[in-house]
Amino acid sequence: MRKKMATSLLAALAVFTLNSPAWSTDYTTMTTEELNNVRGTLYNATEAERNAFRNEWQKRINQMTPEERTQYMGPGKGKGKGYGGGKGQGSGKGAGQGQGQGKNN
Repeated sequence: MRKKMATSLLAALAVFTLNSPAWSTDYTTMTTEELNNVRGTLYNATEAERNAFRNEWQKRINQMTPEERTQYMGPGKGKGKGYGGGKGQGSGKGAGQGQGQGKNN
């Protein structure tokens, strides 16, 4: 009975831990500078944590002035359309002498 109760308690704790936002980082309390420093470092984060970061970062970007966006995002790509197409063919021929190691019979 005691072992069954302990197993149930552990299972409940695991479910609570995995579903609880209290165990993940609260990005809403970070400054924009701190958030900017986190960018590109969430490779090993859970999907929920990446989504929480992405949502907060998008919210902040939408509230920024164009100057602030440039500061954190760099210059924009512009609003124009870009078209490009190209075909390339290449061939390479080479001649050279090589040296090898082996047994001469």
